[in-house]
Amino acid sequence: MLNALLFLLVGFELFAINFSRLVVLPVAGALPLALFSRLAGVAASVLVLRVDRHEQRRGMALLTWAGLRGAISIALALTIPASPYRGRLLVVGYAVVVLSMLVQGLSMPRLIAWLYRSPGKDGRK
Repeated sequence: MLNALLFLLVGFELFAINFSRLVVLPVAGALPLALFSRLAGVAASVLVLRVDRHEQRRGMALLTWAGLRGAISIALALTIPASPYRGRLLVVGYAVVVLSMLVQGLSMPRLIAWLYRSPGKDGRK
């Protein structure tokens, strides 16, 4: 319920943000950066475990892609004090959250099916 309330407040905040073409480049840079930072955190944790290399790679890929951003990211972005950069940072934060929920969230079943597909006729995974 609190999550729904937060997204409602976020929706109201969207009316106050000035969207422009100047934020396309920061958004395009923030998305790969968010995925890379998630991969670095997952890799540091998974590499400690002693599992099969193939399982390790599949697990890291799945955990990296499953790292959806959400309400906490938006709530933190909203706490940025008033500055000339606040609006742009909010737009980038919103874009990363929305695109990760749409792209990563909707492609998750396909990624799982691809990563954990049955071995082919030649025995490879």
